[in-house]
Amino acid sequence: FKQLFEAHGIPAVIHEVAPGRANVVARLSASIPPGRTGQAGRRRALLLFNHMDVVTAEASRWSVPPFSAEIREGYLYGRGALDMKTTGLLQALVMIRLKEERAPLARDLIFLGTADEEAGNTGMSWMIEHHPELFADVELALTEGDNIRIERGTLQAWGIDVAEKVTAWMKLTAYGRAGHASVPTGEDNPVVRLVRALERVSRYETPLKVLPSVAAYYAALADRFPDLPPAKLRNLEASLRDDADFRARFLSDPDRASTVRNTISITVLQGGPQTNVIPSTAMAHLDCRLLPSEDPAVFTDAIRRLIADPNIAIEPILEAREASTSGTDTALYRAIQSAARRFNPGVPVVPTILSSWTESSLLRPLGVQSYGFEPYALDEQEVSLSHSDDERISIENVRTGFEILYAVVREAAASLPSP
Repeated sequence: FKQLFEAHGIPAVIHEVAPGRANVVARLSASIPPGRTGQAGRRRALLLFNHMDVVTAEASRWSVPPFSAEIREGYLYGRGALDMKTTGLLQALVMIRLKEERAPLARDLIFLGTADEEAGNTGMSWMIEHHPELFADVELALTEGDNIRIERGTLQAWGIDVAEKVTAWMKLTAYGRAGHASVPTGEDNPVVRLVRALERVSRYETPLKVLPSVAAYYAALADRFPDLPPAKLRNLEASLRDDADFRARFLSDPDRASTVRNTISITVLQGGPQTNVIPSTAMAHLDCRLLPSEDPAVFTDAIRRLIADPNIAIEPILEAREASTSGTDTALYRAIQSAARRFNPGVPVVPTILSSWTESSLLRPLGVQSYGFEPYALDEQEVSLSHSDDERISIENVRTGFEILYAVVREAAASLPSP
């Protein structure tokens, strides 16, 4: 990235965050001088950020080498094709094109590529801690998140991630009496204790809560869910509360259900070291995702009361950060709406809440209006390839996505203050 930017006259610098791990920052300065006021005034910066790392890939399960970037039958194959090397490259190329065209910019454009988002967000966290000045002048930011959704072969909506659920991972450790497995110990066996606790957790139905942005999303797309009555979707909170049949149908789709409640997935189990040993402890991990405005400590207390076993300890695996939301009345949001009208007239633009997590969660508390939007038209099957075998993106999405991202960034960066 550094070589690419500098070859086109854009200054770039590498920051080592750990041995062999680094972030890269490049800046394209605004063409409007600082200090001017009124409609011609300079505005605070727009940050384009991406993570350069990817998850692992088991080569034997791929039809092509996972790091070959092989192009086949109109698709680019490779780990990171969707998450999110392609987007990082397009961000860089958009900045280079704006530089070559000498586009009038009212904002600095900052490119930030981070290390290790997939393994603890260390790159972004390091940057915030060691270079807070980078973010002091940033007003808007754009990264991975939602996309242009296709359902049943039809463009459904341009989704813009304005918030993410809180990641509240926790570890459950059950304690008991170790011994030889030939002599069962019943309740003193921590594996038995843990399994019974997890059974309670698996059956727990967390309370329903409809956030304003979620209500707006389903109201905007009310006519696009063939299994649900549009009138009910336009009044989602009341429908979920008062209509048992509608509630059951709505919640039968896991993706829909995750937008209106906190979720819990049991993901890791660990018991004895071998078959004939009753261990003294047994452990499980819960991947909990909480709606914005939820208090992780209150949620943990609810799990503790649900389990109701003093011999099971609950502790966080990572610090749960308070969720925050970006507004929909900003130059960047409006620029995405403008691009939608140009590239897909009549397709609605809707704010969404991700059930997953992005580095926007680290920037919003700093006062940055950060959004997740990737300019690719994807159906559910294509989206599911992220982190999966044979991850790929169509060449058409790469080409069209570049034009969409260019249009968005150019408008947002050239937008001028109101008089």
